[in-house]
Amino acid sequence: MGSSKSTQKNNDSTRPEDDASNKSKVADAIAVTVAVGVGVGLAAACVTIADLLSDSGTTKMGKTMKAPGRNTRINRDDFERDAAGYFRELRKK
Repeated sequence: MGSSKSTQKNNDSTRPEDDASNKSKVADAIAVTVAVGVGVGLAAACVTIADLLSDSGTTKMGKTMKAPGRNTRINRDDFERDAAGYFRELRKK
């Protein structure tokens, strides 16, 4: 009477159209991943450069502060250690 062949379509994902579509999706995902990585890297570099260029109050000699009564910066630890001595020296000048 009938044949024993199945009438269902084969859903094999190895068809050329599916393979090209999958490759395109993988390429798009890689491109997005690379773009995000480059963006994050550039942002980190900008932050690092901004920190290096800004006057953040930290130098090789430690934290600094604006010197009271002067238009300069001084070592904060030295000032806190002997604030009275700082003002004594300031009045001598």
